[in-house]
Amino acid sequence: MRKVKIIAVYTEHPTETMWFIASLNANNVVNIDKDDIGYGSVDWSGTWYSFTLYEHDDYRAGIDWKDTSFINSRATLDILGRRLAVGEILRYNDAGEHFNYKIASLEYIA
Repeated sequence: MRKVKIIAVYTEHPTETMWFIASLNANNVVNIDKDDIGYGSVDWSGTWYSFTLYEHDDYRAGIDWKDTSFINSRATLDILGRRLAVGEILRYNDAGEHFNYKIASLEYIA
């Protein structure tokens, strides 16, 4: 397993980005053997919001926000059970709305 920093850009507003760090196997699939499978942050209109990731289901990671104003949010990110690669689209889901983020880079950090 390798720790990787993934940076993704919101397709509707490319100035808004998301990054997260997760362990990937040799096929670039997220390791789900831990309770917390990763952590990261997202930039919405110039403000960064931090989160941790956990296994929500076979295909989606749940997002636990560090900001207490999002405590009731049930947001997910479809990063599980699939190969992550530059150019792939990630779907962020929050309250039934879907937002597409395109992977801009994968940086191996450990």
